Amino acid sequence: MGNSAAILIGSVIIAAAILFSLRWEVALAPNVTVRLDRWTGAVTYCTPKAMPQSVQPIPFDCEAK
Repeated sequence: MGNSAAILIGSVIIAAAILFSLRWEVALAPNVTVRLDRWTGAVTYCTPKAMPQSVQPIPFDCEAK
């Protein structure tokens, strides 16, 4: 009984991780990044913040449209 419960719990955790990792799709353009939410259909436009060259990764300002 213990093995079957562990397998079931593990499979639920893996399924949830796959579900959340496939929620957003990102499209890149030269000055803008577009984030598409597959669950709600919301589109978010993100533009890079002005930061010094030494900062990695580049932070983005995002606003829903």
